[in-house]
Amino acid sequence: MKPFRLRHDDDEWFDGIQIEVIPRFKTSGLSGDEWRVSARLRLLRKGAVLYERCFGTVRAAVAFLPGELIAVPEAGVDQLPFEDRCDQAGCKELATVTYRVKARYCQPLGERHPFAPDQDYRRRFCARHAIRGDAALEDADDNYELIEGDLSGAGAEPQDDSPAVFGGVIEVSGV
Repeated sequence: MKPFRLRHDDDEWFDGIQIEVIPRFKTSGLSGDEWRVSARLRLLRKGAVLYERCFGTVRAAVAFLPGELIAVPEAGVDQLPFEDRCDQAGCKELATVTYRVKARYCQPLGERHPFAPDQDYRRRFCARHAIRGDAALEDADDNYELIEGDLSGAGAEPQDDSPAVFGGVIEVSGV
């Protein structure tokens, strides 16, 4: 059985949005020449432009954005392959580490459900994102079996570190 690439739960498919003003010089022998502008909306994944649409103004592009985010994946754009890229949402790097996912996490029940022996679900990461941590149930190091790649030197970079802070205690009484 061919391995199946399992998308990460944090992967919203589009990982970048650009809206930019595009100037053009309109020339006309009848109405005259002038500079005009339009706005271009681009939806990106891993640095690649997957969808582009132009609007008359930036305000219009922003107003239409929620509808575009819903309509575009339904049009089949989300079927484009990114097999060689890291599965960490937002990362554009080449994947160098391949894992087999041992179990799926069931959110309502709060438990893992192992895959059948004939099911081969995989995720791929670059060296920076290859160490997954221990907090998530599905996306934790102990839920992955290393299939290919070298983990020596793998892990987050110093600028990635974002320590959690203790926010205090909230006491609830009379409930």
